[in-house]
Formats: sequence, C-alpha cells, structure tokens
Amino acid sequence: MHILFLLAGKIFTPKEIQLTRNVVAKTLLTDDYQKAVHETLLSALITGEDRRFMRHNGYDFTAIARAIINNLRNSRIEGASTIEQQLTRTITGNYEISLKRKIKEIIIASSLKRKFSKKEIAYCYITIAYYGWQMNNLSQAYKRLQFNSDKITTRQASEIIARLRYPEPRNPSIARIKKISGRADFIEKNTPTAN
Repeated sequence: MHILFLLAGKIFTPKEIQLTRNVVAKTLLTDDYQKAVHETLLSALITGEDRRFMRHNGYDFTAIARAIINNLRNSRIEGASTIEQQLTRTITGNYEISLKRKIKEIIIASSLKRKFSKKEIAYCYITIAYYGWQMNNLSQAYKRLQFNSDKITTRQASEIIARLRYPEPRNPSIARIKKISGRADFIEKNTPTAN
C-alpha cells in the first residue's frame, strides 16, 4: 500500500510535495521554530492531536478505519488526520472536504516523513499552526496569551495546543472559552511530564 502512495505521489502531486518540503525546510531555519522546540509542547501536541504520531508513517490507518466506522454509525464527521497531514493542510491551505484532497494530503504527509524527522515535523507544525485571532503562528500565540517561550509549563502548552481544535476568536463566547479550557484540561491531565 505504501508503494502505491509513493507512485501516486510522483504522478499526481510533485509540485505540492516540493512546495510543502520547501516550506518545512525554510521554517526549520527560523527563530520562530526555535521557540517551538520544547518537549512540553511536543508532548502536549501528541496527546491532543495524534497519540500514535511516533509509530506511523504520516498516515494512520487505525484512525482512518475508526473515523469511517464512526462516521457511518453516528452520521457525524470525525477526523483522522495525523500531525503530518495537519501540517500539509496548513501549508497548502487546502481545506476542501473531498476524498481527492485527503488522498493528496496522505501522499504529501508520507513524503514529509521520508525527508524530515518526526520531531522536525511536529515542531514545524507547532511553529506555523493557527491558534486563533492574532495567533497565526506560535510566536503570535505566545504574545497574545502572554506566555514566556523559555518557561512554558504543561498547562500553558495544553492551552496552546487546545486552540488547534478550538481556535480562539477575537471575542470568544463563554461556550468557546469552556471548550478551550476543557480541551486544555484533558491535554494537561494526559500529557506525560517532560524530563
């Protein structure tokens, strides 16, 4: 199956693959990337977004199968994106809900895994992800939330990562604040403490 994705990637998405790889490579050289390189953020990201991150090749068939079953059973959309896929979607800006987009995303995500380490991919995603209004990347999130990037706590990391699922609008409602806080509580409770 992996070979099919490699072949399809060479046929259908070479420009997107190269674009995505170039953005990651450039991001790795930035000061903003250095602010993201923190084990506490990495642990919170894995807990909140992709528990099997260190074990898959950019796509997670277990999560895909679970999402398909739950979507059919409950008639509600459930995601199965890995951190690599979320990074791909952030870079390409393609949020279309279609099978074609999802397949391209899987192909590009698996190509990232062959070019960069898991930690580079995760920290790149943390660096450039959208966290809400005036938080278009991690540096802006630190500033808006008034967190010190040198002394990030597990709670603060959890609050940042919670905003990946629930981006904070300019004027958040009480319901949105509760969602962010509840998600942060879950991430904090389940994140192993960094050594």
